[in-house]
Order: sequence, then C-alpha cells, then structure tokens
Amino acid sequence: MGQNARIGSRPRGLITIDWVLACVAMLSIFLAAGVLIRTSVETDPTRGVGGVRILSDSDTLLAFQDFEFEAEGWRPDLTTTEIAGLGPVLGPFTDDAVTRSLSVADDITDLYIAFDLHLLGAWDGALAIAANETALAAVTPSDLAETTADRGEGFTILTRGEAITPQPGEAELPGRDASFVTLSVRIQAQDPDTNIALRLSASDAGEGASWALDNFTVIGFASELNGGR
Repeated sequence: MGQNARIGSRPRGLITIDWVLACVAMLSIFLAAGVLIRTSVETDPTRGVGGVRILSDSDTLLAFQDFEFEAEGWRPDLTTTEIAGLGPVLGPFTDDAVTRSLSVADDITDLYIAFDLHLLGAWDGALAIAANETALAAVTPSDLAETTADRGEGFTILTRGEAITPQPGEAELPGRDASFVTLSVRIQAQDPDTNIALRLSASDAGEGASWALDNFTVIGFASELNGGR
C-alpha cells in the first residue's frame, strides 16, 4: 500500500489529439475550398450560362474582381458601395469610356470573359461593349431575353438580363427605390491576341442614367494540342 495513487494520469505511449488545433485545421480547409469554388466561375458560353465549376489543369484564372477592395487594371477605377440593392461595384459611370486591358499568354486558345452589368435609371440610349476595336454589343435595359451573337474576329458574345427592383432602404441611402436591370455578359474569344482591350461606353444614355459592373472574371483555356503560337 506504500505506492502513491496517480489519478487522471495518461497512459504512456499513447498519442493525444489537440481537438482545438484539429478544428482550426478543418475550418481552414473549408474556407480554402469556398474561395476556390467562388473564384471558379463558369464563363464558357458553350457550357451554359452561370453555374460553378472547378478549374481544370488546362484552365487559368486570369482575373477575378468583385470590387471589395480595389479595381486594379480599370480606367477609371471608380468604385462604390452606396447603390441600393448592390454590393461593391465598379462605377457608377454616365458618359465615361471605361477600359480594362488584359495580357494573355501565347498558349491560350480560348478566352472567356464574364461580368454582371447593372443599368440604372431611365435609359434612352445604349451601352456599347467592344474588344480590340471589335464592336460586340449595344445593350439597353430592355434586353432581358437571352441573346447570342458572333461578332467576327474570333469573338462571340452572350447576354441575358433580369429587371430588379430593390426593397426600399434607409432615407440616407442614394438610389433607394430605383429599379435597375442586371445583364449577365459572357464573351468568348478564340485564338485571342496576347493583348485584349475591353471597352464599355454609354451613348446618349439619358439624364440620370448610369451603369456599374460587378463580378469580373477572366479564364483562359490552353489546348493540350496547342504548342504555342
């Protein structure tokens, strides 16, 4: 009976688990997976509009901007969070010509550009979309039906729209109660140039009309059979 009792001691030779560290590690994995899914936005018009997919080995995410923090590459680079019914966006713009330049690697055989285009206020004119001096579309708030057009020079554009009426907000929020149209724009370029210049400009939009842009995504696809140009 001369031995001291050891209450609650752990048997030697056993590996213990720090459950706090394990939970933190699992949370990190889930957060990383969420970012990957969010940035892997489907932009290929041949596979349908919208949706989410994991990028394949031959896909390269060249750009993703939701304008939470910056608008790098855009001229002008104005952003706002004060449009009722929208989060952070590029804009709003009226009669400005807005451009975004993209550098594309030689091995990219297909380029997919996607963004949400918000047309606010009463529009009389149209918003022109062009790439490398190729006119792709002139859209208006009435363009709610899905349309696809081959514009030559290797460019194809697909648009579809939805009219949105935000819920009334606080009195100090600008733009509250204003209806707007959001157009989902998808542009595909086959054998793109190594430099792409995207340009958006309003033509006779009308007094009080403006536009903003969100969820800008660019994916490049490199064919396994392509050895460079």
